Amino acid sequence: MPEELYFSQPKSKSIFIFTKQALPPGTISLLSNGLKFCLRASKPTNNIEKSIKRFQDDVRTRYFVQNVLGDNNNDNDFNPKLYIKNPLWEPPEASFEIESAMDYFAEHIRIKQHKFSKAHVDRNTTALQINALRSLKNHDKFVIIEADKNMGVTIWERDTYIKQVLSEHLSNAEVYENITHQIQEKIYDVNAALQRFIDNNERYLSKSVLTFFARSQLIHKSKIAVFRATAKVHKKPVMLRPVVAKCGTAIESVSKWLDCELQKLKSEIPWCIKDSESFRAEVIKLDLPPNARLVTFDAKSMYSNIDLDHAMPVMKHWFESYSGPDLAPVDTLLQALSLVMRWNIFKFGDSYFQQLIGTAMGTSAAVFFANLYFAYHEKHRILPEFRNPAQAIDNIAPTDLTITGDVIRIFWYARFIDDVFLIWLGDCDARWNALVDLFNNFGILKWDCEKPKKSVNFLDLNLTIEGRRIVTRTYQKPDNPYLYIPPHSAHPDGIVRGTIYGLLRTYYYQNSKYSDFIHYGKLLFLRHVNQGWDPKILKEVFATALRKLKTNLEKPPTPVTEPAIEEEERRLFFHMQYHPKDIPRREIRHIYDDLCKTTLEAELGITQLTIAYSRPTTIGSVIAKSDLYQVEGKEVSKYIAGEL
Repeated sequence: MPEELYFSQPKSKSIFIFTKQALPPGTISLLSNGLKFCLRASKPTNNIEKSIKRFQDDVRTRYFVQNVLGDNNNDNDFNPKLYIKNPLWEPPEASFEIESAMDYFAEHIRIKQHKFSKAHVDRNTTALQINALRSLKNHDKFVIIEADKNMGVTIWERDTYIKQVLSEHLSNAEVYENITHQIQEKIYDVNAALQRFIDNNERYLSKSVLTFFARSQLIHKSKIAVFRATAKVHKKPVMLRPVVAKCGTAIESVSKWLDCELQKLKSEIPWCIKDSESFRAEVIKLDLPPNARLVTFDAKSMYSNIDLDHAMPVMKHWFESYSGPDLAPVDTLLQALSLVMRWNIFKFGDSYFQQLIGTAMGTSAAVFFANLYFAYHEKHRILPEFRNPAQAIDNIAPTDLTITGDVIRIFWYARFIDDVFLIWLGDCDARWNALVDLFNNFGILKWDCEKPKKSVNFLDLNLTIEGRRIVTRTYQKPDNPYLYIPPHSAHPDGIVRGTIYGLLRTYYYQNSKYSDFIHYGKLLFLRHVNQGWDPKILKEVFATALRKLKTNLEKPPTPVTEPAIEEEERRLFFHMQYHPKDIPRREIRHIYDDLCKTTLEAELGITQLTIAYSRPTTIGSVIAKSDLYQVEGKEVSKYIAGEL
């Protein structure tokens, strides 16, 4: 083993083995790097012609939009989230000046890249690890899947994995229907339902949305979503979490559009929080009465326990009562919702299934759909009955909130999807029991809760009442292995610096006490050392991150806004796969500045070039694919039929 690899091997190995059979030699050493570990080829693997072609197409498309379409490009409803490039359209050439500049740029990039491509670099895996990687790819005995909640990697016998997926999930006839023998008919039905939705609502949809749907149908056609599972190794016994990859299916285009529509109702549910940072910013301002206690509720399998027959009238209410602008017609939204939720078809191995109940797994609209669903119960029952709606609680003096009756018992309330945090006034009396009962009296959705107390964990925060205030500190699960990227992973430069700065910033905002910030900063340092990082290098990275954090904290706060469209139009990207011995970004920028910058800025208003790296092949992309590899004679269908 090369010296570089020997000293940079991770000390934290989180590998869970669910087999007694002998593994291919080198398996443990390989998987100790983690599934996100990037493999470094001996020479650059980026297709420079593909990078140049994409760069030229982007420039030509901008020229076409600005100079050919001009004022005819007047679809004010265009949403970049709902855009797919037309695969049948090639942008025409731009002006002579732009084409000449791009030709010179491409020629110099090819020459420079050719020099770098001759360089040889050692791989970042040993010969034994490479052999294990080749052996585990499409292995006939073992399946590699990721552990849930970033807990590491798991190794299963194929038989055990398939049988557990079927027994825990897909064999439940109340939730899933095996449609393998009717799959062609079902594909026809779902495509017909999609086209029927588009035809019936064409007059209500913008031109850009209709184009998005049409291109999605053209590109994805009859592609079926794929089912896989992650292992809940933190549970005893270990169970599997179902995951459906719907990206790249035609019906998912409707779900993406529906999600954009549902997001417009965000202002109707202000108690549903965006993230822990915005949540903490509000909760630390509160002046608490002496009888305040903290409570958390956790939904039991929220997505699968939303009854669609119960949810549809709820969603209809939201759509009909919304008074804001630009929402699609109620019937259109309900048709889209029914289409997305009721036509969730996916494959597992050689078998096909349709989900019968619950929120469609893996679909884009699932999160906000679930938010709105339970928010109806919160708005009409929970908050009116336990928090006085006639008073602005933030403006009531704490002494006025000491319980004198049963009007106000919830002092403050917030929810993040399936996790609720509230401040309860008083003890566990009959009113408390009534609240718990009310939570569990909405459809088939049920909630777990803990009794009110002075300290709770919510999201990634620990919250504790001290005096009349809430103080916070970072909450980290004790069994989390914290598998940060090892130093010999071939990730793009700057990944570890960005990770460390981002986490230090998070810890600074999460911790009320500076001593807690220092504590978690030290843990972050030690955990990177355990992943093989050189302490000397880490000290420099941490020092730089802390200086940057200090500088940013000294700046006056600025409101967070969406990036201006004009700023995006001034930026141009050059895409390429990262390799440490490929042409450096500074060389690409230098060539661009010399040959293209002046022309593109003058004609198209482009002021910035960004080198956008994609990561190289990862271990997970080779041996832990979503689509289950089928072994002849051991197909999933044979397990379902009881032949295995």
